[in-house]
Amino acid sequence: LFYGQFDGDIGASDKGQLDQFTGASWDMNYDGWLSLRAAYFQADLSLQLSSLDPLLGALNQFGLSNTGRLIDANEDPASFKNFGFEIDRGSWLLVGEWTQTRAKNTVLPINDNVYIAAAYRAGAFTPYINWGKRDADAKLDILGSVPRQHPLYSTIAGAVASQALDDTYTGLGLRWD
Repeated sequence: LFYGQFDGDIGASDKGQLDQFTGASWDMNYDGWLSLRAAYFQADLSLQLSSLDPLLGALNQFGLSNTGRLIDANEDPASFKNFGFEIDRGSWLLVGEWTQTRAKNTVLPINDNVYIAAAYRAGAFTPYINWGKRDADAKLDILGSVPRQHPLYSTIAGAVASQALDDTYTGLGLRWD
Protein backbone atom coordinates (compact mmCIF):
# COMPACT_ATOMS: atom_id res chain seq x y z
CA LEU A 1 0.00 0.00 0.00
CA PHE A 2 1.19 3.51 -0.64
CA TYR A 3 0.12 7.13 -0.80
CA GLY A 4 2.03 9.97 -2.41
CA GLN A 5 2.37 12.34 -5.32
CA PHE A 6 4.45 12.98 -8.42
CA ASP A 7 5.28 16.27 -10.07
CA GLY A 8 7.90 16.28 -12.79
CA ASP A 9 9.05 15.95 -16.37
CA ILE A 10 7.56 13.16 -18.50
CA GLY A 11 9.33 14.02 -21.72
CA ALA A 12 11.56 16.62 -23.28
CA SER A 13 9.00 19.42 -22.90
CA ASP A 14 6.05 17.77 -21.12
CA LYS A 15 5.14 17.75 -17.45
CA GLY A 16 2.94 15.47 -15.39
CA GLN A 17 1.41 15.59 -11.97
CA LEU A 18 -0.27 12.87 -9.90
CA ASP A 19 -2.08 14.07 -6.78
CA GLN A 20 -3.79 11.86 -4.22
CA PHE A 21 -1.69 9.03 -5.68
CA THR A 22 -2.74 5.82 -3.92
CA GLY A 23 -2.42 2.18 -4.68
CA ALA A 24 -1.75 -1.35 -3.68
CA SER A 25 0.24 -4.18 -5.17
CA TRP A 26 0.32 -7.85 -4.31
CA ASP A 27 2.89 -10.49 -5.19
CA MET A 28 2.64 -14.18 -4.39
CA ASN A 29 5.10 -17.00 -4.96
CA TYR A 30 4.18 -20.64 -4.65
CA ASP A 31 6.71 -23.41 -4.29
CA GLY A 32 9.32 -21.57 -6.36
CA TRP A 33 7.59 -22.16 -9.71
CA LEU A 34 4.47 -19.95 -9.68
CA SER A 35 4.43 -16.18 -9.28
CA LEU A 36 1.28 -14.07 -9.37
CA ARG A 37 0.98 -10.31 -9.13
CA ALA A 38 -1.77 -7.74 -9.12
CA ALA A 39 -1.76 -3.97 -8.72
CA TYR A 40 -4.19 -1.09 -8.68
CA PHE A 41 -3.18 2.58 -8.58
CA GLN A 42 -5.26 5.74 -8.84
CA ALA A 43 -4.55 9.46 -8.83
CA ASP A 44 -5.78 12.84 -9.93
CA LEU A 45 -3.91 13.33 -13.22
CA SER A 46 -2.73 16.62 -14.69
CA LEU A 47 -0.67 16.79 -17.87
CA GLN A 48 0.97 19.69 -19.61
CA LEU A 49 1.63 18.37 -23.12
CA SER A 50 3.39 20.78 -25.43
CA SER A 51 1.83 19.09 -28.47
CA LEU A 52 -1.66 20.01 -27.24
CA ASP A 53 -0.94 23.60 -26.17
CA PRO A 54 -1.65 25.19 -29.60
CA LEU A 55 -4.94 23.28 -29.95
CA LEU A 56 -6.09 24.14 -26.42
CA GLY A 57 -5.23 27.80 -27.04
CA ALA A 58 -7.20 27.83 -30.31
CA LEU A 59 -10.19 26.16 -28.65
CA ASN A 60 -10.28 28.90 -26.02
CA GLN A 61 -9.99 31.60 -28.71
CA PHE A 62 -12.89 30.08 -30.68
CA GLY A 63 -15.13 29.82 -27.61
CA LEU A 64 -14.78 26.03 -27.29
CA SER A 65 -13.27 25.98 -23.81
CA ASN A 66 -15.62 23.13 -22.84
CA THR A 67 -14.12 20.98 -25.61
CA GLY A 68 -10.68 21.97 -24.31
CA ARG A 69 -11.64 20.69 -20.86
CA LEU A 70 -12.71 17.37 -22.43
CA ILE A 71 -9.29 17.03 -24.10
CA ASP A 72 -6.97 18.40 -21.41
CA ALA A 73 -5.96 16.38 -18.34
CA ASN A 74 -6.37 18.68 -15.36
CA GLU A 75 -6.91 16.97 -12.00
CA ASP A 76 -8.88 14.20 -13.71
CA PRO A 77 -9.32 10.73 -12.15
CA ALA A 78 -6.89 8.17 -13.58
CA SER A 79 -6.18 4.54 -12.76
CA PHE A 80 -3.84 1.67 -13.59
CA LYS A 81 -4.66 -2.03 -13.18
CA ASN A 82 -2.28 -4.96 -13.61
CA PHE A 83 -2.47 -8.75 -13.41
CA GLY A 84 0.50 -10.95 -14.23
CA PHE A 85 1.90 -14.42 -13.79
CA GLU A 86 5.06 -16.44 -14.26
CA ILE A 87 5.28 -20.22 -14.36
CA ASP A 88 8.85 -21.49 -14.20
CA ARG A 89 9.14 -25.28 -14.33
CA GLY A 90 12.90 -25.49 -14.79
CA SER A 91 13.28 -25.94 -18.53
CA TRP A 92 9.88 -24.43 -19.39
CA LEU A 93 8.90 -20.83 -18.73
CA LEU A 94 5.52 -19.15 -19.33
CA VAL A 95 4.96 -15.46 -18.56
CA GLY A 96 1.93 -13.21 -19.14
CA GLU A 97 0.53 -9.85 -18.12
CA TRP A 98 -2.52 -7.63 -18.64
CA THR A 99 -2.57 -3.91 -17.89
CA GLN A 100 -5.16 -1.20 -18.24
CA THR A 101 -4.76 2.56 -17.94
CA ARG A 102 -7.74 4.87 -17.76
CA ALA A 103 -8.02 8.66 -17.51
CA LYS A 104 -11.52 10.09 -17.28
CA ASN A 105 -12.50 13.45 -18.79
CA THR A 106 -9.44 13.62 -21.07
CA VAL A 107 -8.54 12.75 -24.65
CA LEU A 108 -6.57 9.78 -23.29
CA PRO A 109 -8.49 6.56 -24.02
CA ILE A 110 -8.82 3.41 -21.96
CA ASN A 111 -5.68 1.53 -22.92
CA ASP A 112 -5.55 -2.29 -22.61
CA ASN A 113 -2.28 -4.20 -23.07
CA VAL A 114 -1.70 -7.94 -22.87
CA TYR A 115 1.22 -10.23 -23.64
CA ILE A 116 2.19 -13.85 -23.20
CA ALA A 117 5.59 -15.44 -23.73
CA ALA A 118 6.84 -19.02 -23.61
CA ALA A 119 10.42 -20.26 -23.52
CA TYR A 120 12.36 -23.49 -23.24
CA ARG A 121 15.79 -23.51 -21.57
CA ALA A 122 18.23 -25.91 -23.20
CA GLY A 123 21.66 -25.38 -21.69
CA ALA A 124 23.05 -22.04 -22.81
CA PHE A 125 20.20 -21.55 -25.31
CA THR A 126 16.63 -20.42 -24.70
CA PRO A 127 14.30 -20.31 -27.70
CA TYR A 128 11.19 -18.24 -27.06
CA ILE A 129 7.97 -17.07 -28.64
CA ASN A 130 5.78 -14.15 -27.60
CA TRP A 131 2.54 -12.47 -28.55
CA GLY A 132 1.07 -9.17 -27.43
CA LYS A 133 -1.72 -6.72 -28.13
CA ARG A 134 -2.29 -3.04 -27.39
CA ASP A 135 -5.80 -1.66 -27.78
CA ALA A 136 -7.32 1.76 -27.16
CA ASP A 137 -10.46 3.24 -28.68
CA ALA A 138 -10.32 6.98 -29.38
CA LYS A 139 -12.85 8.99 -27.37
CA LEU A 140 -14.84 10.12 -30.40
CA ASP A 141 -17.67 11.37 -28.17
CA ILE A 142 -15.53 14.49 -27.64
CA LEU A 143 -16.38 15.45 -31.23
CA GLY A 144 -20.03 15.83 -30.21
CA SER A 145 -19.08 19.08 -28.47
CA VAL A 146 -17.97 20.70 -31.76
CA PRO A 147 -20.18 21.52 -34.77
CA ARG A 148 -18.96 19.65 -37.88
CA GLN A 149 -18.71 22.89 -39.86
CA HIS A 150 -16.43 24.51 -37.26
CA PRO A 151 -12.98 25.40 -38.70
CA LEU A 152 -11.22 23.44 -35.93
CA TYR A 153 -13.34 20.30 -36.30
CA SER A 154 -10.83 18.37 -38.44
CA THR A 155 -7.91 19.38 -36.17
CA ILE A 156 -9.82 18.22 -33.09
CA ALA A 157 -10.87 15.00 -34.86
CA GLY A 158 -7.23 14.33 -35.76
CA ALA A 159 -6.04 14.90 -32.19
CA VAL A 160 -8.74 12.60 -30.81
CA ALA A 161 -8.24 9.89 -33.45
CA SER A 162 -4.46 9.91 -32.91
CA GLN A 163 -5.01 8.37 -29.48
CA ALA A 164 -6.40 5.10 -30.90
CA LEU A 165 -4.27 1.96 -30.76
CA ASP A 166 -4.76 -1.44 -32.32
CA ASP A 167 -1.37 -3.14 -32.39
CA THR A 168 -0.58 -6.83 -32.31
CA TYR A 169 2.93 -8.20 -32.25
CA THR A 170 4.57 -11.58 -32.25
CA GLY A 171 8.15 -12.58 -31.79
CA LEU A 172 10.33 -15.59 -32.12
CA GLY A 173 13.88 -15.60 -30.86
CA LEU A 174 16.81 -17.35 -29.33
CA ARG A 175 18.69 -16.22 -26.26
CA TRP A 176 22.25 -17.37 -25.71
CA ASP A 177 23.91 -17.12 -22.30
